[in-house]
Amino acid sequence: MTLKAGDTLDLAPMGFSLLVLKGGSDTGGASLDMEMTLAPGSSGTPIHVHPSAIETYEVLAGAFEMYIDGAWKPVKTGERVGVPRGMPHSFRNPNPEPARVYNTHKPALRYADYFEGLWRISQSGMVKPGVKNWQTILALSALMSAYPEEIRSVSPPNAVVQLLGTFGNWLGYGP
Repeated sequence: MTLKAGDTLDLAPMGFSLLVLKGGSDTGGASLDMEMTLAPGSSGTPIHVHPSAIETYEVLAGAFEMYIDGAWKPVKTGERVGVPRGMPHSFRNPNPEPARVYNTHKPALRYADYFEGLWRISQSGMVKPGVKNWQTILALSALMSAYPEEIRSVSPPNAVVQLLGTFGNWLGYGP
């Protein structure tokens, strides 16, 4: 599956869904543009960096929080946040209503493949909302380890994620 405009990835067990607005093939590799819907109370992602891309978030409806500049900050409808290469960040939606966010990764790199990997993990049945289990941790670590130019964990430390990813691959949880 190569993500293209109109594709939807249901990542409900992880607390969000993605609608591809422009895939890498649609932009000549310049960007991957998506509309992300964050479920109420979703915890988001580990704090991470993108070593080779910039990321932007623009809230279309609702509100959510971003971890940026070392603190959690509210982002409301109409606000836009840019994340430079290498800046630690994350997102979550602690609010009682969903948040719709226009999200862009520039350049597209292999983000489509990464998000497809997230989708496969979310559809595997191993992810239980609000429950952390070793299967999921190992599968997500293996996935992150496979895309070092796209994403690297900051918390937990990337070295720990790489080690868990190696173990996850060994057990067959890799992408």
